Amino acid sequence: MRKCVCVALCVSLWVNPFAVYTQVAIVTGLGAAPWVVKPVYGFLSDTVPIFGYRRRSYLIICGLLGEHHL
Repeated sequence: MRKCVCVALCVSLWVNPFAVYTQVAIVTGLGAAPWVVKPVYGFLSDTVPIFGYRRRSYLIICGLLGEHHL
């Protein structure tokens, strides 16, 4: 039922319904990206210490990168 409502709404607004589904999939994938990177970050910070610190240096580097990209 929900799919039909979305298609009917898209047709009435002259929008391709498959483009809407694609955009939703892209946004959902981008929202899940941090959870995919989290285990890699944890493994890297535990195995490769920078300046003798395991997590502190990675937190500083990621914080600076995050601040720079805002």
